[in-house]
Amino acid sequence: MTPGLISNLNLTSKADSIEAIWTPPNSSYTSFTITLSLNGKHEQTKTEINNKVSFANLKNAANYTVEVRTVSGNLISSSVSASIFTLPSPPTDAKATQFTKDSITFLWNAPANSLTPTYYVTLNSSFWGQRWSSLTSEKNYTFNGLKSGTYYSFEVRAVADGRQSDPANTLKCTEPDKREISLSMLCTSSSPLLCDDANTRDAVFEQLKEFFEKLNDSIFWELKRPK
Repeated sequence: MTPGLISNLNLTSKADSIEAIWTPPNSSYTSFTITLSLNGKHEQTKTEINNKVSFANLKNAANYTVEVRTVSGNLISSSVSASIFTLPSPPTDAKATQFTKDSITFLWNAPANSLTPTYYVTLNSSFWGQRWSSLTSEKNYTFNGLKSGTYYSFEVRAVADGRQSDPANTLKCTEPDKREISLSMLCTSSSPLLCDDANTRDAVFEQLKEFFEKLNDSIFWELKRPK
């Protein structure tokens, strides 16, 4: 008599491994044959007497199928199968490769041992309150419609089965459209010649510099003191 089918096949995954567990049939059996495949291609086969098995050293962000058959002597049952994605590993070496006054192109490397993952990219400007996001299968992405002279924060995550990896990130400023603005200040003092004192001028310039430094990592600026 052909052995009964297993039931309740449950799969869990990490970035490079899958564990399968199931409920044995009520009929007698001696062991289980478990087959792992990727995109219809056989990867591994194991024989177990217990009702669970692990597969290691797998590709991340890949959709694997596990098939389990019950074995009794020379007889083997039909298979029960289930599929699951391994978790994605994060991309690496995110960097900006091109930039203009209103666009930035970013490039990154695929996760090690990965199989054509999808990527979720985001770009943020805290100064302007702007945010863009998109999905792509490429290892580069260009954001358009940006503001000149603005620092943008970029993140890219690998996505598999709706689950995202940790991000690879970088910061880049669009090409500034420079405009020169002159600032003049009126100084009055009860102390003679205080406003014309070099120490006074230095102190005022440092205070002005501290004010503009609050814009760091937000927008481009340069502060020059006239000679």
